[in-house]
Amino acid sequence: MTAPTLDRARLRRLAAIGGGLLGVAALAGCSPAASSDTAASGTGAAPSSASASSPASGGASSSALKDGTYSATGDYQSPGGPAAVAVEVTLKSGTITAVKVEPKAADPTAVQYERQFASGISGVAVGKPIEGLQVGAVSGSSLTSQGFEKALAAIRSEAAA
Repeated sequence: MTAPTLDRARLRRLAAIGGGLLGVAALAGCSPAASSDTAASGTGAAPSSASASSPASGGASSSALKDGTYSATGDYQSPGGPAAVAVEVTLKSGTITAVKVEPKAADPTAVQYERQFASGISGVAVGKPIEGLQVGAVSGSSLTSQGFEKALAAIRSEAAA
């Protein structure tokens, strides 16, 4: 009679260990290096892709960027097909002081996500240096950031010219 009890006890211990490991793995995904908000703020660990964080202008520093308002359109691929967002950024000393995103997608679902992104991007980007800014998901929209970051690369290049 003790053998089934031992098996149950072992199973409970294994389940507890497995649950603990899953919890640790989930917490690791919340670390500052993995957080899109931390990457967007320019603090914490360095971005994992050097090419994604390097300026399109070939290495110009923020101080070399001209103040002003710049516009660009960035394309990306959504499940509904090709999509794009129009981005307008105002820079002062290499820091974003204002940002506006206008949806350009044709697919209604993509437009909805672009609108969500547009509603939350100011809180993520304003006050941050444009150099190395990576925004990740904003207001539940994760793909729109790809178009936004392409537009930012074009804006960095224009501001450095």
